[in-house]
Amino acid sequence: MKPRGLGRISLLCLLVLWIGGVALAQTLPRDVRERIIAATVFITYPTGNNSASVGSGTLISPQGFILTNYHVIGDLENRRIAPRLFVGTIRFVDQPPEVRFQADVVATDPNLDLAILRITRTSNGQPIGMSPFRRFPLATPTS
Repeated sequence: MKPRGLGRISLLCLLVLWIGGVALAQTLPRDVRERIIAATVFITYPTGNNSASVGSGTLISPQGFILTNYHVIGDLENRRIAPRLFVGTIRFVDQPPEVRFQADVVATDPNLDLAILRITRTSNGQPIGMSPFRRFPLATPTS
């Protein structure tokens, strides 16, 4: 028999942890917050009838590799990946992303809901050089 009120206590604990996490994110130094925004990308693909699927990912290398979830780039139930993926960059949190690139799927694991993409072309199909993302602050050396 489940004790009464245990569900409410659990919910209250989760709420306190969530609020604490939001508050902690606001205390990060400005340069750290800006780096997080610079490494966050917007991923979309057309689904027909003038609609689109939308998700996010993280730029993880200067070569344009992106870590995202499988469900962002395709249908998890049917194990189908979108034929064309578009990537947008986020300049400011309060402005919409700017779709600037196309990406190819490098690897997926639907069981873990993970996918790795690589940006290979501009949004209009022009090839991109070897390391187009060197200007993005991707990692901090540890001492």
